[in-house]
Order: sequence, then C-alpha cells, then structure tokens
Amino acid sequence: MKNFKKPVALILVFLMMISGVLAGCTKKDVKSEQKDIGSTEQKKDDVADKKVETPKEKTKINYYCYSLTSKNEESLSELKSKFEAEHPNIEIVEKPALQGTNQERADKLTVMLMGGEDIDLFDANQAEYFKFAKMGLYQPLDDLAKKDGFDFDTLGKDTIHMSRIDNQMYGIPFITSYWMVFYNKNIFDAAGVPYPKDDWTWDEFRETAKKLTKGEGSDKVWGFTMPTWPVTWAGIAMQQGAEYVKKDGTPGVDNPAFKDALQFKYDLTMVDKSGPTMAENKLTKAHYAKEFSAGNVGMIVSGNWVFGLIDSNLNGNYTFEYDVVKMPHPEGVEPGTTWGAARYIGMNGNLKGEKREAAWELLKFFAGEEVGKLLMRKGDFPAITTPETQQEFYKSLPSFVKNAGIMFEDHKHVAEKPFHEAASEIDGVMAEESDMALTDGKSVDQAIADMQKRLKVEIEKATKN
Repeated sequence: MKNFKKPVALILVFLMMISGVLAGCTKKDVKSEQKDIGSTEQKKDDVADKKVETPKEKTKINYYCYSLTSKNEESLSELKSKFEAEHPNIEIVEKPALQGTNQERADKLTVMLMGGEDIDLFDANQAEYFKFAKMGLYQPLDDLAKKDGFDFDTLGKDTIHMSRIDNQMYGIPFITSYWMVFYNKNIFDAAGVPYPKDDWTWDEFRETAKKLTKGEGSDKVWGFTMPTWPVTWAGIAMQQGAEYVKKDGTPGVDNPAFKDALQFKYDLTMVDKSGPTMAENKLTKAHYAKEFSAGNVGMIVSGNWVFGLIDSNLNGNYTFEYDVVKMPHPEGVEPGTTWGAARYIGMNGNLKGEKREAAWELLKFFAGEEVGKLLMRKGDFPAITTPETQQEFYKSLPSFVKNAGIMFEDHKHVAEKPFHEAASEIDGVMAEESDMALTDGKSVDQAIADMQKRLKVEIEKATKN
C-alpha cells in the first residue's frame, strides 16, 4: 500500500501544476484580448471625437484703384501673389479702371457705391477724398491704426495734418506729388545763363525766363512753360501761408498774396512774354510736357510725373540734356517749400468684422515698400520712400539727371488744392476767373473779387449738404 500511495501522490501534484499553468495562461490571454479590444474601441472613439476640418473660406476683398491701372498688370499680379502669400486667408480681386475725365470717373464711382456695388477699397484724389468721407462712403481708420500701432505721420506729417476730417483719417495717402523746375541744360548753355540753384526766388525765376526767351515762329525759344492749372499761380500764395478756405469756413482768396500771385503769372506771360499765354495754350491745346520735350523751352514748372512723360514723349531718344532744381520761393519763405497733392485709398463705409480687418491689411500693404517700388517705376511718388524705392526711381532716369535727390530731402509741403469737400468747385471757380484775367477778359483785381464772391456760394452750398 505504501508503495502504491506514493506514485498516486506524485501524479496528483503533477496534475495540479499543469492545471495551474493552464489557468494562468488562460487568464493572461483573456486579459490580452480584453486589452486589444479596449485599444480598438478607444481608437474608434478617438476617430469619432475628431471632427473633419474643412478649409476656412477666404475673405475676398474687391478693390478699385485707378492709380494702378492695367498698364501695370504684370507688376500688379506680382503684388497680388506676394500679398496673398503673406495673408493666405485673404483673396484680393481688382476691379477694372473706369474711363473718362477725373470728374466723370468720380461720378461713376459714386453712383456705383451708392447703388451697393461690391467695392471694398477704392482710391480717390484729394477733392474726392473729402466728398467720400462726408458722404459716409469712406469710414474712419484711427481705431484700426491704434490697435496695430500704425503711425499715419510716417506718410508725411504735413499731408496727414491736412487730411484729417474732424480729427479722423478716412484713407491712406499712398501717393503724393512733388513740384519742382525742370530745365533744359542745352538752352541755358546756348544763352550763357548759369544753371539755377536750389535756393532761388520767384523774382530770380522771372529774370532767368526773360534771358532764355528769344526768336520767332519755328525758331522760338520760350523761357518757361507750366500747366494751366490754378495752382501754378495760387501755389505761390500758399507758400506764404495763405489758405484756400479760412478756418472760419470762408474763402481765403481775399488774402493779398493771391492777387499778387495771379499778377505775377500775368506779368510772366502777358508783360514779359517769356512763356506761352493762356490764350495760346487754350488755342493750341499744347501739353506742357510735350512743349518741353520738343527742346525749345528753357524751364517747366511741374511735378515728379513729368520725368516719365518726357521719357515717353522722346521714347528714350534724348536730343538735349535736362536736370531739376527745387521750386522757387517768395522772399522770406523757407527755401525748398513746394506743393503737391495726395491720392488716397480708403475702405467702404459699410465694411464690418472680418472683412473690415482684411481690408485694413490690404490698406497697410498699399502704404508699404512693395507698392512704393511699383509707383516709383511708373513715375508716381509714394508717401513712404525707402532706399530701395529710391533706387527704383533712380534706375528709371537718364544718366544726365543729377539732382533728382531733392525729392527725398526734408522740405515743407503746402496744399496744391483745397482740403475741403468743395475742392472741385473751388478749383473750377479759380480756374475760370484766373483764365479771364490771364487773357485780358477782366482785370486781376476784378477776377479776385469775383472769385471771392463765387467761392463763398460754393462753400456754403457744400457745407449745407
């Protein structure tokens, strides 16, 4: 018995060991299976929790900018690509340029905006800027600028100060202009007259013009020419601190400086006969830049855009050399004081929310260096200039122009046209009355007196609306 019991006991122990091992394996497999099931279920839950992300729809900004026309299509395409690369959630769409005169384009644009046309950003000249702001077609930008730390004064303190309406900016003056005197060096050399210097007066300009004038008919050499616009005489009054519209809202042409300035232009053409008269310009419809490009005019009083006009007129084939000098100034006025007009771009008064924020980004881009380079290439003068934008300008000039850097020097800038909602009407009245005086239709005194009366009516009419 003892011998039989011993093997049985060993068998029982062995069976118990196998049973334990099998039980352990079974538990381990179950746990592993449960773990795998749990992991799979968790993955399913994770996928379910993740929402499918759809691309955010881009904010589309429609802009109309006559200043950057289809002539710059290639450059504009580059600018569009650059802006959209920096702002992937914004798409910009250019509206085609309107046709017609300045006034016709402004009228068409106003009708489109009043009719709800989908235009988010649009540009304007100085007169249109004030009208659009007063009509609510532009909206104030100072809150956006403050939030971004954008300093409007970097666009030119003088221009910004004059552009504020009720202490608010309604657009960015991304283009400005700089007036100077272009002079034909060959004509000066032939007459034995020294080239003008940057610090010179209007009296010196007058004497120089007389010395350069000679000949008759096809051999005629004029001492000077200039556009027929009112600023070519009124600007002299503005250099002395006069105002088109006084702070009390009344016309400012009763300031003696305006009468003296109109008399000065009358004397240049009607007494000295050193430049084409108003009547001759009206009759021949001669363009000031074409007259100068023909090589028989000693000086031209005009703005920076004339560089491009001369080159275009001559197709780069120059028969004479020219250079530029700062604008003459009245006695006692700071040398280099000149005038110019801004061109603005602002946003639709109805824009809100994301679209307003997107439009603001594009507005700032218009005031930046890339657009500045494009403007310089086409002969416009951007509000902000950098060494890079200046280089674009210099590359466009003939090598004999040495003094063009005067444009980038610090200078006092006075208004070319009134900063007022009646600017177009004021300019029109001043043109009509001064044309009468400059063609002997009435005296200078009478023209100024009539101008003052008519301007009072136009200003009151504009401010009542």
